[in-house]
Amino acid sequence: MFFHIYIVPLKQTPVVYIKPANGTDGRGIFRIEKMKDKQGVFDIQGRRQDRRIIAPRKVSASRLESIVRQWCVGGSFLIQLGIPLQLLGGCFHDYRMLVQKNGQGGWELTGMAARVGAARSITSNLHGGGHAVRAETLLKE
Repeated sequence: MFFHIYIVPLKQTPVVYIKPANGTDGRGIFRIEKMKDKQGVFDIQGRRQDRRIIAPRKVSASRLESIVRQWCVGGSFLIQLGIPLQLLGGCFHDYRMLVQKNGQGGWELTGMAARVGAARSITSNLHGGGHAVRAETLLKE
């Protein structure tokens, strides 16, 4: 039963993230990607609680189940559908937008920034070696 919790989303999207439920500054995140060219093979990678990077590797569906069970022992986790966020150089990135109410009670975009993850990292988290970039600069790339 546990196995189906994250395999079902993989039928909808090729990538899922398993993340601790209690915000982690990029710690303890696990990424699973269904390989396009290989049936029943998954690419996994992650970041340990101490922020060390877990290098990508390919595993079978049966091996994936035991790895995820071990990863999730003793905690509550969320499953997040993945979206393609890699730049041409292979680094992951994301955008953060700050939206606030103005003096008339309407919502306005008041700030925007981009974050680029460290090499070999599945997160763009600043604590994990990522860096901030002007959103406009990154969007042009």
